[in-house]
Amino acid sequence: MTLADDVGQWIRARKPGQVLLLGSAARFGAQALDNLIEMDSQHLAKDDRICDVALIDGEPFSDEMLTPIIARVRDVNARALLLWLPAARQLSASALGLTLLRAYDDGKLYGYEIATYKTPPDWLNANYWANPQMWDKKRW
Repeated sequence: MTLADDVGQWIRARKPGQVLLLGSAARFGAQALDNLIEMDSQHLAKDDRICDVALIDGEPFSDEMLTPIIARVRDVNARALLLWLPAARQLSASALGLTLLRAYDDGKLYGYEIATYKTPPDWLNANYWANPQMWDKKRW
């Protein structure tokens, strides 16, 4: 599959209301999306709108610019995002909460979704935290 096929499949599975784009629509095959909002990095800092999905083409941005852009989009502007990075780029995507979705010959596709970012571990529940079975046996 190509990058455009993978992105199209990922977007169709989420049925987004609005798609935020930073970079090239052609890279993602997103030209046909009718709910596409194209934005540059200067306008992103002033825009607080929340979109369902964001597509970020990492190629035109330097590493110094890309890290705050990803963090801003992830934290403020989108519930889910896809990031394309060329193969030559070295960015610590996992430190930004991104997971590698697919590697291609010319780059990598990373993703992030707030809904699936952190699955709660088994021990993180309210069962037995107060130890009600020990109330009459021990006093601490």
